[in-house]
Amino acid sequence: MKSYRILIVEDEIIPAHYIKKILEQNGHIVVGISDSKESALNYLHSKKLPELILMDIKIKGDEDGIEVAKAFLGQTQVAIIYLSAYMDENFLNRAKETEPIGYLVKPVQPNSLLSTIAIGMENFFKEHITEKFELSAIAIFDPKAQILINDEETITLSKFESLLLSTLIKSPNRLIPYATLENSTWRGEQPSDGALRTTIWRLRKKLPDTVKIENLYSSGYKISF
Repeated sequence: MKSYRILIVEDEIIPAHYIKKILEQNGHIVVGISDSKESALNYLHSKKLPELILMDIKIKGDEDGIEVAKAFLGQTQVAIIYLSAYMDENFLNRAKETEPIGYLVKPVQPNSLLSTIAIGMENFFKEHITEKFELSAIAIFDPKAQILINDEETITLSKFESLLLSTLIKSPNRLIPYATLENSTWRGEQPSDGALRTTIWRLRKKLPDTVKIENLYSSGYKISF
């Protein structure tokens, strides 16, 4: 079974640690447990950016788990599985906007949890790496093949160049912090000093002139095309 970096957003301590135990016993990495929107969003700009969030609907504060999911998805690519003691029609309609990979009714059963993660994450990565992006009328980025096609010329990208471009391109004209880019590109590995800067430099040389990657406020990069 593949392992994933998982954030648990749950304001009840006993269920949260029960889920954490199940996940860790099965090889997953629990990056943390949060009980509110504020504490959850701290992981956006840390070295512990999750690939998956187990999101309880009812958490501390004025906003529920769906609003937290929207805040995450506005800044990075992450999979969501919702946890709830009940799921009414209003909840399901709102939750669909965030395109979750699954729903689990509390109390969570170990087999259901693990199978939902395994199947959902496999589909999640298939969906996100097969999508092609049009950068202009004559330029296309294919992340699955790790290539750029610019005016019928095929340009090969490295694995890290492709992952970095995939993250940038999903949020055009928006600042993406260094930590977010490093986590989504090196996926839990520790990149060497200057690796992000070097990869950006190489990527800029391969992109069409109409695609710009800017370094903003010494805090992150944004792409425009």
